[in-house]
Amino acid sequence: MKKDSMEFELIPQGISLKRIKKRALSYARQDETNKKRFRKTAIVPLAIAIFVVCFGAFAVTHDLWGLFFKNTELLEENNAVSMIGESKYAGDYKITLEEAAFSDSTGIIMLSLERIDGGELHPYFNLSVDFLSSGTMTGSQSSSLSEDRRKLTFCQKIDYQDNNIPETLTFNISAINSMPLVKNMADWPLSSIYSDEYGEIIAEKDISGLEELYAATPGYPIAGVELLDIFAAGHDGDRFVLAYKTESAKMDELKRTEFLWVLHDPRTDSNYWENSITHLPDGNDPEYIIYSYTGISEQDLDHLLPVVVCVLFEEPVQTDLDFTLSTRSGLKEAVYKAGTNPINETEGLTIESIKISPLGFTLTATSGEKLDISSAFAHKDTYCLMEDGTRIQVPFTSTSAVSDSTHRYIMEFTVDDKLLDAEKVKAIYINDQLFWSKQ
Repeated sequence: MKKDSMEFELIPQGISLKRIKKRALSYARQDETNKKRFRKTAIVPLAIAIFVVCFGAFAVTHDLWGLFFKNTELLEENNAVSMIGESKYAGDYKITLEEAAFSDSTGIIMLSLERIDGGELHPYFNLSVDFLSSGTMTGSQSSSLSEDRRKLTFCQKIDYQDNNIPETLTFNISAINSMPLVKNMADWPLSSIYSDEYGEIIAEKDISGLEELYAATPGYPIAGVELLDIFAAGHDGDRFVLAYKTESAKMDELKRTEFLWVLHDPRTDSNYWENSITHLPDGNDPEYIIYSYTGISEQDLDHLLPVVVCVLFEEPVQTDLDFTLSTRSGLKEAVYKAGTNPINETEGLTIESIKISPLGFTLTATSGEKLDISSAFAHKDTYCLMEDGTRIQVPFTSTSAVSDSTHRYIMEFTVDDKLLDAEKVKAIYINDQLFWSKQ
């Protein structure tokens, strides 16, 4: 497996290694899922948890740190102080203000990151952003790497909750942070470290027994891995268990952390994920970590290869880049009162209108009886189909209700990672059901 070598100078202090492993493991899993789902474009959800843990100190302003995304033409009439398309430079990088769109209390800002020399980027960047305005603000983030890997684009949602966004919004990008994830696969199978006796010792979860077992086993290194030794595996009843040793104290010295990611079967190109993880002793160093799996037989072990993820801490590129935006430019909206189709989620509802804007769409409906709208629409796969055939995810975010002789609902669906061109939305699908189409 491909390995990168990096030089690192800075790592945030006071980081919980267990939290980094937990968050980065979750992120790595989603990255693997995205690779299978989107073969041509690397999609990286930007609640990229490892950045929350490790770079939060650089980026938190009003409980918000930011990333952004790109589109092209929607804001040609924007009278922003900073022009849409304006680029600024820091170190080896160029940051471009691509788009922005705002309602009364929410908004989306989009930027892109490129190397000045036109070189490729990895997906694991974060921009530290300070919003220079008063008031309570929350937000969420996502990002996408272009197919040629030369442009990383970011989407930042902001929400002033019950307060209006200021007429002029200024933000400062104070650092470009990079934390690559490198996957290293062993060239030896798990059968090399397996025995029934090892399984019995691991199952006892006794630190002294693990220390003796580690000292007695020869060990099998994995190229590119410096903090982690996978040394024994066995069965505990019908569960497959393995143990590895790690020394988190060396994380500062080596500017990295490492954890076991998956067990890979090259025959079927499939992965096994653990069912549970046990740390012994909890919070001490060195640390022994036990992974438990189901569905793995002794016959499988000749073909299973452990894969270790290395999280590399690079020195941030310090910047001081200000952007100032007018938030009062009108949004291009389209309102429709026809074209809806009955689906499971709208049973009992009379649809009055659909308003589509760059931020998503608003559905207004009524019913004779009170309905649980949030349960009906939450966690459903909702997307807008554009005229060019692309799909833009627009998940359900909130609902408000007014009760009188009838019950009226206003449901908000907000874009995930790019703005909508409202006039080019061809149809809306909810759970693969055609909900609305342009007439």
